[in-house]
This record gives sequence, structure tokens and C-alpha cells, in this order.
Amino acid sequence: MNPGTHDPTSPNFNPRKSPLPSDAESVYANAIKVGDREPGTGTLYFGKSANGKYYRYSGQNGEVHWSGEMAPNKVPRAIKKQLDHTEGS
Repeated sequence: MNPGTHDPTSPNFNPRKSPLPSDAESVYANAIKVGDREPGTGTLYFGKSANGKYYRYSGQNGEVHWSGEMAPNKVPRAIKKQLDHTEGS
């Protein structure tokens, strides 16, 4: 799995305005997988950077890609709570 590339199908993808952050891979290393997804919809993860930004990662067939920075209110509440709880650990 390599989250170090953009997901061109992401609604947040813009090749000129969405540079891949330098910490995309390190944030992914501690990202939390969203469970209970419909079959065929792929995997979805959220992570939180050291500067408090939330990142979304998505993928299918063993490939995971960074798919953008997310507003805190767009992160599922249970995932956000877990990410906020692990901050500083």
C-alpha cells in the first residue's frame, strides 16, 4: 500500500491546486480504517497530521492513495474521536 500518490477519482483532486503533503505517508501509518462499508466501495481511511489537519485516504484492490485534506466536520464522528484521542501518544 502506498498512500504517497493522489487518487485522481477523489472529489478533492486537483492536479494544480492539491499538492501531495510531505507527511502523507507518515499520517497514513496511523490512519484509522472506516468499517462497515458496502461491498465494492473500496476502503476508506482517515488520519490526522501533526499540525491538526485531517487527511482522507481511499483505495481498492490493495492500492491506497491520499485523496485530500478534509474539513473536521466531514470526518466521521467516531473516527475523529479516535484520532483526537490518540493525539500526542
